[in-house]
Amino acid sequence: MNVLTPAERLYVALDFKPDQTTGRNGTHARVMEFAKKIAKTGIGVKLNADLRAWGEGMIDEIHSLGLRLFVDFKIDDVSATMERDGIYLSAFKPDVLTVMCFASSKALRSIKAVLPKTKVIGVTVLTDIPAVEITDMFQCSVSDLAHRLADHASRAGLDGLVCSPHEVARLRTFFPEMLLVTPGVRDPATPVKNDDQQRVMTPAEAIAAGADCLVIGRPIVEAPDPYAAAMRFLEQIDKATV
Repeated sequence: MNVLTPAERLYVALDFKPDQTTGRNGTHARVMEFAKKIAKTGIGVKLNADLRAWGEGMIDEIHSLGLRLFVDFKIDDVSATMERDGIYLSAFKPDVLTVMCFASSKALRSIKAVLPKTKVIGVTVLTDIPAVEITDMFQCSVSDLAHRLADHASRAGLDGLVCSPHEVARLRTFFPEMLLVTPGVRDPATPVKNDDQQRVMTPAEAIAAGADCLVIGRPIVEAPDPYAAAMRFLEQIDKATV
């Protein structure tokens, strides 16, 4: 696995849902408030919809605090468009960027070529898709589909993969050099209401299976004290990597 500090292994998904009163202004304020609290911890942040609402300039705001930023755009398009996406993003120097493994190998190579200093990682199977739907759509198991997509991404030269904790052990075996990032990480002590994640593990279980980095959202941002929740997860990661 990649050599990382416990803090480098954690990205907090700041996926705040806008309310009718404050709208996108409110979510922007919440993102920046949390980002400032963890600015000296070494923890990274993941953004998706907020960057789409506010624009890529928000990357500079996060970087100005000394934070690593995981840009979760899950880009999937024809090669020329993905190359342009990469060129536009290159001005902001995102630390991590997600693309979909379903894109063509030419498209994946094109975006990686214009983002040489960004960890471009391929999303295999989204963690909220039930296994029965994967079987219906692709006539194979989740694990087999994730492996096929991972192989495609690896041959296209991507830096890493996003997969559920349940697929990470198999992918670690076959792709030992790739950065493996796992969402769907949960703590039984802090259950998530109406959780849509289908394949989950605790931080210790995911790391033992071979995960490099963990992306944790609602168990942190929906907690009564998000900062304290982030510190608890960081402590669990620290214990799991001793």
